[in-house]
Amino acid sequence: MVPTLILKAHDTDDGSEELIVVDKSPFLVGRRPENDAQIFQPDVSGQHAELQFHDQNWVVVDKASTNGTFLNGRRVEGSASLASGDILHFATRSFLISRETEPEEENGQRKNSTIVADPKDIKGMVNLVKIIGEQRTFPHFQRIVDLSNGETLGWESLGRGVAAEGMIPPGSLFRLAAVSRVESKLSMRFRQSACKCLACGHCWPSDKKYQLWVNLHPAELHDDRFLPSLQDMSQSGLGHAYQVVIEMPESWVCNTDQMEVLVAKVRDLGFLVAYDDFGAGQSRIPDLITVPPDYVKLDRQLVANIGDNKVKHDLVQAIVNACNELNVQTLGEGIETQEERDACIEMGIRYGQGYFLGRPKSPFDLFDQDIERLPNDCVFVRLGMANRQ
Repeated sequence: MVPTLILKAHDTDDGSEELIVVDKSPFLVGRRPENDAQIFQPDVSGQHAELQFHDQNWVVVDKASTNGTFLNGRRVEGSASLASGDILHFATRSFLISRETEPEEENGQRKNSTIVADPKDIKGMVNLVKIIGEQRTFPHFQRIVDLSNGETLGWESLGRGVAAEGMIPPGSLFRLAAVSRVESKLSMRFRQSACKCLACGHCWPSDKKYQLWVNLHPAELHDDRFLPSLQDMSQSGLGHAYQVVIEMPESWVCNTDQMEVLVAKVRDLGFLVAYDDFGAGQSRIPDLITVPPDYVKLDRQLVANIGDNKVKHDLVQAIVNACNELNVQTLGEGIETQEERDACIEMGIRYGQGYFLGRPKSPFDLFDQDIERLPNDCVFVRLGMANRQ
């Protein structure tokens, strides 16, 4: 007996949920009635794909279908392993993969199995695949301020995704991406949309060379596409107009030798380096001492109500003093009140970011541009977001 595989379709015309229960191997899927599961859809081939259970794992095999079988947005060439949370497309028909839990026995009888997946996430998974595959991402930008004079140093790009129902919060997208193991691909899409927005140049000031701060996701450390994606950014010409700052995630803790190599490669591309969310959890002290970045972004947890907490104040002051010795600039994240801003200035923190200094906005909102005059190739126009901010 093979473990049961559940394929959940949630893109039906009437919004209902359809299930394909795969309880044998091999299991054929296609448009013809002789298949184990028949999909009534013109772009699905007569015998489209086969599901097989091998070596304790389910795999999908494309049967030379006309319009392809896709797993998490990638075309299946030959076969591919399946896991709970994957999105499987037969042509344009999408399914969320779930596996039943191992059956329990009670008095020698098999109990009912439960499905390891939240049906409420099915629509979100389908949206995620479309957002990544159809490049339905767009950027917001949050101002980074020189606290000594209030001038803008640059902006941090913050990715957003949009589905038919509207904008989906980035936290929700990354939660869904983690299930499908496509966090790095989503993160790269966010960077690409920010770069395209800046390359357009329609909304942006050109009076001086501002900074662009971009985020990396921890999953990218082990993705072979990571450094090539940064090389593409470096070669795009963006660096001529902006000084790019790469934010290394707080959870991106590796041994110091690895960090030294990584930072060197990033700097070779002409980028500056910031250690993000410093103080949020993992210890970055060895990296800070041995591989000093250009900037340290002090986590919101350290900045919040800092003037009212002496222990926190002294800890942050010690970090700032160490950074000064290492010639590293400091930035306070998540500044939400004037008191927090004043405390940062008093401790010698040079830069700041947070709602008190400016919320994330589209570039045409940042610079009061007339949305009616946005170019046709603007990502906000293409996605119909110019009037939905």
